[in-house]
Amino acid sequence: MAPPAVDAAADRLLPLLVDATGQPCEPLDAGLSAEAPAVAPADPAVPRGTLAAPGQDPNDLALQRWGLVVGRDIPPARWQAYKAQLTPLARARARQQGAPVRVFRVPPGLTPEGLRTWYQLAVRPDGGSEHARPEYLLVLGDTDEVSLDAERVLLGQGQWVGRLALGDPEQTDAYATYAAKVLRYEAAPLPQAQGRALFWSCLDQSAAVSAGHTHLVAPLLAQARAQQGPVDFPAREVVDLTPVDPTADVPTALETPTPAAFLAQAAAAEGDVLFTLSHGCGAAGWTEAQRRSFQGALSFPGQDPDGLGLRVDATHVAEGPFLPGGLWFAFACFSAGTPARSNYHHWLQRLRELNTHWGSQDWVLDTLSASEAGFTAALPRAALANPDGPLGVIGHVDLAFTYSFAFQGEAHTQAYRQALAAMLGRPRLGQAMAVLGRRLSAVHTTLVMQQELMDMMRAGGMQPPPDQRKALGYRMLHRHDVAGFSLLGDPAARLPTAGSEPVIVDASVETWAADADG
Repeated sequence: MAPPAVDAAADRLLPLLVDATGQPCEPLDAGLSAEAPAVAPADPAVPRGTLAAPGQDPNDLALQRWGLVVGRDIPPARWQAYKAQLTPLARARARQQGAPVRVFRVPPGLTPEGLRTWYQLAVRPDGGSEHARPEYLLVLGDTDEVSLDAERVLLGQGQWVGRLALGDPEQTDAYATYAAKVLRYEAAPLPQAQGRALFWSCLDQSAAVSAGHTHLVAPLLAQARAQQGPVDFPAREVVDLTPVDPTADVPTALETPTPAAFLAQAAAAEGDVLFTLSHGCGAAGWTEAQRRSFQGALSFPGQDPDGLGLRVDATHVAEGPFLPGGLWFAFACFSAGTPARSNYHHWLQRLRELNTHWGSQDWVLDTLSASEAGFTAALPRAALANPDGPLGVIGHVDLAFTYSFAFQGEAHTQAYRQALAAMLGRPRLGQAMAVLGRRLSAVHTTLVMQQELMDMMRAGGMQPPPDQRKALGYRMLHRHDVAGFSLLGDPAARLPTAGSEPVIVDASVETWAADADG
């Protein structure tokens, strides 16, 4: 069955981004030249989808294993602080897998090719035991310690990867708090068989959010309700948190979304999966501290008395119940973080040079990181560090466009529905990312085929027509948008609803592998 058609307004370069006053970004393809997409950036790694024990239960740590990835050059005191806070979690994982936890040290400054070489030598050496290689890898620290490229190379090699970046472990006990939360829910899961699937759109009547609700959230709701059951969509309940006014011309909530109402809904969502669609915050002129505090915060309609846009930021989720023991899928610009090197930066610079109507969008370039290593967004960091917060957050590291789900006249919701169904089925959280990885592989394959066709035309002395070059550039942008998702939290964590819990294979096993660095 062909994907459903989308309206022309949705099939645009619409970023889910607002400035400091809450003003949404305009479409970035206004006056688009056919030459602009041709300079889209290079392709990311594409997941291979391997298993340490093929054909076996991917949830069984005794078969698939769990390990840590740490920057090689972090100070010894910081590594000892990480170990001190995470030893209870590492001890539990060692017992579950019946083997000590291995630690992999990543050298700084490696190119993607250098990282792939490191992976082959350190993580997956030729002749090494596949069974002993951990499939679940928890990356410790922010992107200044383990780069985003390293995380993507691991994902591209088929690993199940999550990142835990909660600040300097010598200055905060957030890592210990998070580990205790994971272990608390593993020891005492909730009594219900499944969690609920919650859907929330911050309907502000902007073009991007309206397109997102119409072509992603509303179809997901309808499909989830139609397929709700133990096999296809194992949710205890499918809940629309933002009912729409049926008489409105554009998606309009019956009640205007407010931070207070959203936080109240999230407080009552223990063990649930929450899918949100909103603008992420960004602004020109923010200091580095402001960017690290507020970029990627959730934007709400309206302004405060100082003329700033309303938002939910890290301060709102650091204490008190906020999706306790659940999983948050946050669809918004920078909802997981900001990269050091945006996949869109030089493309947008080129677009500005070609587009005489670009002036009002200069601030978008200012949201892209000028830092050496980028940073994890403060909002999900605070939620994960909250003992009454979620176990994991999936969000965008970079700009997020409607192209993720509305592309070349068609709506694409299948991967998102499958990812949500996987989460509700209680696999370990890293596996939910594998569903999005399969979508990336499919998009990448089509892109390669289109590129090869154009190369053949050039080899035959023919210049590809502008519409084909433009279509190829758009597909590159589509691929980057799909590749922008990241999991924050332990990839081996599971929703705490009733079901089989991890078996302690060997209660006497050593916690840390003898050959682990540190």
